[in-house]
Amino acid sequence: MKCRQCGSELMDGSKYCNFCGQTQEETLEPVSQRIFLGDYEVTAFDHEPEEIPLSDDPILDRDHPLSAMKEASTGRPARKEHLILLALLLLIIGLSAFGVQTIASRRRSRETLAASQAAQLKEAEIKEQRDAYLRKYRELLVLAQSQEVTLKTNLDELLRISNWSWLNNIFLDGFYDSMVNKFRDSETFKTMTNRNAAMGDVFTALEEPPAGLEKVKTHALKLRDQSRKITRAFSETMGETTISDIEGWLDDYTKILENARAAL
Repeated sequence: MKCRQCGSELMDGSKYCNFCGQTQEETLEPVSQRIFLGDYEVTAFDHEPEEIPLSDDPILDRDHPLSAMKEASTGRPARKEHLILLALLLLIIGLSAFGVQTIASRRRSRETLAASQAAQLKEAEIKEQRDAYLRKYRELLVLAQSQEVTLKTNLDELLRISNWSWLNNIFLDGFYDSMVNKFRDSETFKTMTNRNAAMGDVFTALEEPPAGLEKVKTHALKLRDQSRKITRAFSETMGETTISDIEGWLDDYTKILENARAAL
């Protein structure tokens, strides 16, 4: 018998080579059997197989995630993990949409509040303008009422003077004119003139009425103009203007004053 390794002559039945130490027993080839366990395929040996390090096993390698192990065994992605990821994605989308809607709703609320406050301020401003205008108008009415009394007093005085005008033609030359001049120097006449000027000053503040008070301005304008007309008639030499004219204008003034009060 010869050595299977070095070819040296050995005694029959030798288990080892005396020259190279090689085992001379026949090596049996491992017999394998394929066994299927569910989705896994296992190869069974009739003797202990060669050890395979865990790091070389794609199934048992602990560095591989669970999803990779299942993909290696089944060839399909893990359905459960996909459902979880989908649910998380939907949750994130829902929360994002809710957040955007909440922000937009709050912004609309702030804009609505700002618009409401602006409208209230505008309304308050308009109300204040109207109130201020009406206060000036009432001030004008007070002056106009006092002026009415003064105008009637001056008219009565002028009528009294006119009753003595016949003396001017008989023997007292210039008597009537002197009485008229004396009348124009009286305190009542000066009061009429000053009050007429005051009415003009107050009307200046009524030149631009707020919306809705245009008619009020019209009444104020009529009062001012009629007062000026009568005052001017008293101030000028009578000429073509008669006492009857002044009486008619004063009656008109009274009616204008009544209409002006009704405008409130």
